[in-house]
Amino acid sequence: MSSQLPPAVSQPVRRRLDQVVGRIRVLRFTSGSARFVMRSVLALGGLYFADRLLHLPVIVRGVLLVLLAVFVLRELWLRVLAPQLRAPDRLDAARVVESVRPDIEGRLVSALQIEGGRAGSLESKVHGEAEQLCAGLDLRAVLTARPSLHELLRALGVAAAALLFVLLAQPPLEIFVQRMLLKNVAWPRDTVLSIEMASRSAVHVYSADTGVVAARGGVLHVSAGWEGLRPERPELVVLGADGSRSASMVRGADGLLTGNFVAQPGDTELFVRGGDDPGDATRLDLRVIEPPTLDDPRFRLTPPDYLRAASGADALPEVVGSEGLVVSEGTRVEVFGAPSTQATAAELRLLGEGLSVPLELSTDANGQQLRGSFTAWKSDSLTLVLTGDEDLESPEPAVHGLLVREDRPPTLRLYAPTRSDVKLTARAVVPIAVVAEDDHGVQRVELQMQLADGVLRETLRPDAQRPSQHRFVLDLAQRDFSGTLEYSLEAEDGRQLGERGPQLARLEGRRLDIVEDSEVQRLLSERQLRLKEAYSALGDRQDRASAELDVLLAEQDAWADSDLVAAGVAQGQVGNRLDREARELCAILEETLLNRLDPGPTAELVLQQRLADRAARPVDEIFAAQPWRDLADAYTGGRFGRLDVAGRLLDMVALGLKLSDELAPAASAALADARVQPSLESLQVAAAAQRALSETLDQLIDRMDEWEDYQEVLNLLKSLIDDQRSLRTRTQGVLTDDGRRN
Repeated sequence: MSSQLPPAVSQPVRRRLDQVVGRIRVLRFTSGSARFVMRSVLALGGLYFADRLLHLPVIVRGVLLVLLAVFVLRELWLRVLAPQLRAPDRLDAARVVESVRPDIEGRLVSALQIEGGRAGSLESKVHGEAEQLCAGLDLRAVLTARPSLHELLRALGVAAAALLFVLLAQPPLEIFVQRMLLKNVAWPRDTVLSIEMASRSAVHVYSADTGVVAARGGVLHVSAGWEGLRPERPELVVLGADGSRSASMVRGADGLLTGNFVAQPGDTELFVRGGDDPGDATRLDLRVIEPPTLDDPRFRLTPPDYLRAASGADALPEVVGSEGLVVSEGTRVEVFGAPSTQATAAELRLLGEGLSVPLELSTDANGQQLRGSFTAWKSDSLTLVLTGDEDLESPEPAVHGLLVREDRPPTLRLYAPTRSDVKLTARAVVPIAVVAEDDHGVQRVELQMQLADGVLRETLRPDAQRPSQHRFVLDLAQRDFSGTLEYSLEAEDGRQLGERGPQLARLEGRRLDIVEDSEVQRLLSERQLRLKEAYSALGDRQDRASAELDVLLAEQDAWADSDLVAAGVAQGQVGNRLDREARELCAILEETLLNRLDPGPTAELVLQQRLADRAARPVDEIFAAQPWRDLADAYTGGRFGRLDVAGRLLDMVALGLKLSDELAPAASAALADARVQPSLESLQVAAAAQRALSETLDQLIDRMDEWEDYQEVLNLLKSLIDDQRSLRTRTQGVLTDDGRRN
């Protein structure tokens, strides 16, 4: 590039090549400057964002500034200065032109390299062709500006983007400049947090001047607002003697960030942080104090007066701990104890009812004491809340269970009369028997009968041995009862709890229908007829069972176990039916006695004996055969003389009970023995037991036939008597009318 052009080169050639050299310099300068500007802007922008995001310390910023200066100087030399200082000469320009225009065929380079010669020489000819070529051609056309323009456009784009960012984002460039001058200036933050707390709660007190005072164990709710960008990963941080602990904060419905923490001994400071805000401006002093508590409360229980009177003494412990809070309804509960630290106020809270009971504080030789009382009406949970320094309450006080046994109303079960609608004669006796129970005892059981002139009230007497069983015998013959008598039974307990008086249990919808003797006799006759048919059917079944056993006896020793089992089952079924029919026979006799259908003079003695037997037995006993057997034996022994209606029934009852209690079990037992030890003798014993059963059953059926005949004759006589009475009444009416006419 340092060689001199031969003087023989013409002026037009030199001018054309100088134009090419000038164009190359311009394009190189344009391209290098654009690249220098673009890279400088990018480097400067990278430095801005690095410092903006990372908040670089001064040392790091100084190092980066040195590196940036080196980078800028290097780019300035490589992209701008060096290309100008090392610019191409005419020979380089000629080579560039010939590389683009192969048709020049090296004439420009040759002309520059060959010195001029004589006219007509080869050198002269080469120079002439080069001059001729340059005369009609602009050599700058071989150079294209597209790469340089591309670099320029890139640089302009980067510059425009930077300018747009500055206009839209309005970054704090003055702060950036100061920081690049290594001044200790902080960036403005994207997020600025502010802490918010209620000035007071049950477990803390907050003041912007003094900070937060919290009760140990209390849960504090902290809120935080923000300005700028929404903070990422916001946290509530508490500093204490054991280090720091943090809790995540969430955005609430009000737009604030919320978080909670439990105050612990040794906590000294709290703040919130999130996003690019480290929370230095939100730091608050925190002081944790020990709240007063009642660790071992004691309770004095005083039951209601009516319960103490009913039991004769206070059945509950006088003083119990929280584990013994099981009381009766209306019990007076007194709480007392000593707080762990000095308290300024205290109250007992019933959580279920939402009630608060203030507690009194006093000081004696043993220190501070608290005391208070309330009445327990229903099961609940209670807490004892104490207030100490700064009027802070004991956080999360212990919850004590209170179980109240409510005074339940009495229960009333009626066992006699067994039916809700009973037909009776006007002379009948009605035994009334109930079981009345209550958790604290029944005070009164009353029969209430609606009459035309008012309400008849009779008190049922409790059994001396069984206090829950109450009885009363209503004798209809003592008053002039008629028609339908509606009655009810009412039981009352002894509850006395201020406005809560006794509780009642009632049985209603029952009645007594007083009818003619003939109607009651008709109903009993129908039952006796059905009973006779039942006994007759049992007689047939017993005869079949006996016949089957006779067949087994005829087979001598060919007895199959299945045959003996079948015989035993059949005999057992007969026994069960006999037991049921014996109960029905006793019921018919009892209704005959209670309705006083036997006109005999000693029938009243039998009735009184039966009433005494009922009073001696539990009212809820289903059936007892022994009193009926004793009553039948007493009649057979002549204690009651000779009775007509009742006597016949007593004889039949004696036979019925003998069948059900003696003969039927004996026959079943004999068959069972025969199955265990099958032999001719054991089968004969069983057959004899069955014959005895059949014979007695036949006797009973015969007695029933006689009773049926007797009832028919009796009904006929009563019909004749009724007809005679009717005729006499009509005759007297006619005579009375004739006397008035005369």
